Amino acid sequence: MANAPSFSSLPVEIHLEIIDRLDGPARFALAYTSHYFEQIVTRQVPPPTNADKLGYLCEAEKWPVYHGYFACNQCLKMRPANAFSAKQLQGKRSRGYSENGRRFCLSCGIRRHIYQPGHVIPIDKRGRFAVCWCNKFPGTGSYSLLFGGCTRCGEAIPVIHYIWGYAYQPCLDYFSCCSCGYKGSLNSLDRPLCGQLDEIIHQYRTMRPEMG
Repeated sequence: MANAPSFSSLPVEIHLEIIDRLDGPARFALAYTSHYFEQIVTRQVPPPTNADKLGYLCEAEKWPVYHGYFACNQCLKMRPANAFSAKQLQGKRSRGYSENGRRFCLSCGIRRHIYQPGHVIPIDKRGRFAVCWCNKFPGTGSYSLLFGGCTRCGEAIPVIHYIWGYAYQPCLDYFSCCSCGYKGSLNSLDRPLCGQLDEIIHQYRTMRPEMG
């Protein structure tokens, strides 16, 4: 008995008939399976808008294959849970709820100024970090997470800092303590984590238990 033909081996006319009967999210999903289907889907129907893509992602995150992944409305990608702050995965922004299309990841929040300079970002019940004032120059380069403590109140909140040059960067000297507001309160900053933003956040989440 001969093997049944695969879906991809069917004639293009059959593919086009099937595409005509698919809804927007299904067309978007099919277009992502191969270059061939991307070409015929976009020729058969208008290219998906950002709203179409976000709608697809918000539906796709309910699928078992995407367990542990969530849609970001800024980069329009499925991202793992640890790429988001806890608040973005709770309440109405939870999977399948009414505002899941408003969810954004930590990287987009910092790079696109949703998190403003000086903002303290709680990433879960125990961990948080502040955004350096130099975040007004976000760019696409490297970041560092600097560890220090306030010489006035003793509070220690790591500061995410954009490396926008190798010259003297006064933003760190004049950073206000996120708890007491004391100007220029950060003492010597040690144990920096440097690199791309996602990797720094991942390292910070991993090392917090050993930091006590």
